[in-house]
Amino acid sequence: MEFARRWLNYTTRLDVPWTVYDNERFTTLRRPDLTVHRFDMAGHFLDPPGRDFYAEVKKYEKQSDLKKQYEEFLVNCYAVTCHMLDTQLDKNTQFFWISWSPHSATRWQELASPTELSTACYAHPHILGGAKLTGERMNLVASRLWLLILSDKHSELMMRPEYFMHVKAQAIKDAS
Repeated sequence: MEFARRWLNYTTRLDVPWTVYDNERFTTLRRPDLTVHRFDMAGHFLDPPGRDFYAEVKKYEKQSDLKKQYEEFLVNCYAVTCHMLDTQLDKNTQFFWISWSPHSATRWQELASPTELSTACYAHPHILGGAKLTGERMNLVASRLWLLILSDKHSELMMRPEYFMHVKAQAIKDAS
């Protein structure tokens, strides 16, 4: 998970200060029935500022049960977004699925669609936490989904830490 955190930070567009292991409170969101889901990481966009994101990170060499886990991720994204909308706490929250192994590759273009989200919600209704399914909310949540496939070789493409610190300092200065 630390590699994914560093990779996202090094884009210089995101700040990822929290993981479920070092700050569970900031990676936890509520569903409508007030049950919780803990994401692996959480942070915010630096440019433009004001948007939060939550991420699930799956570092598996093979697909294993990634399809099922992705479906559960989708339902959790829908349920927590419904709760945020209903309580007026929504800040255009984005959701990242980060994996080292692709799943459902023949349907890649559909994986972040309202149809895929709806199918997942019907397959895993126990995760909804009382959230009502609406087309408008399906479209909204689908527009906030990000799918990232990483590789350990991405480390060869990342800027060196000493350069990153300079870029980050300038990005923070520009955002304020």
